[in-house]
Amino acid sequence: MIAGRKRTSAVLRGVEAYVVLCLGSYFFGASVVRAMAPAFKLEIESFVPEYKVTEFRVERAIVDLRIENEGGQQPEVQVRFHHFGFTYPILVLSLLAAWPFPSLRRRLLALGIGALLATAVMMIDLPAEVLLSLAERTQKKPFFVSFFFENGGRQFLALMIFLSSIALDARQGREIRRGAKPVRTVRRRPLVR
Repeated sequence: MIAGRKRTSAVLRGVEAYVVLCLGSYFFGASVVRAMAPAFKLEIESFVPEYKVTEFRVERAIVDLRIENEGGQQPEVQVRFHHFGFTYPILVLSLLAAWPFPSLRRRLLALGIGALLATAVMMIDLPAEVLLSLAERTQKKPFFVSFFFENGGRQFLALMIFLSSIALDARQGREIRRGAKPVRTVRRRPLVR
């Protein structure tokens, strides 16, 4: 009965985290993308040096980029960000919220690791989507990257981030235990002779 309650509370924690994160990404996602815009611009310009981002607008779930290449052409690229960009933090943090960690400290450590890894992957995702959009216009679409993102690649990466967070947390937990003093056990004599 107790194990059933723990499973139910873990599922409820995961569902609650999922709902809160989805609502947060819906209402505050555009602000997050705006804050990360300079990094996105830098990434796009470093991956494809012949393009320069001249404008970066974010309206709700749409990122509009105006990009200029060396010839002066200005293709406008439009990317829907909510549909893919927040997949990583939503899935990773929801799964970590549901995972049965032995202590609140370990849960917070794993959530921190997961948030950092999800943000790092998210920082790669938008520039990759923009570059794929540009490649479609020139018929030089990188097949593997496109195939990966369109066939569950984002969910796979989120799952790998989740598993990495748990593994890194477990490793950290072992290091903490190594530094702790060993627990002394007292042997009791049996009451019956």
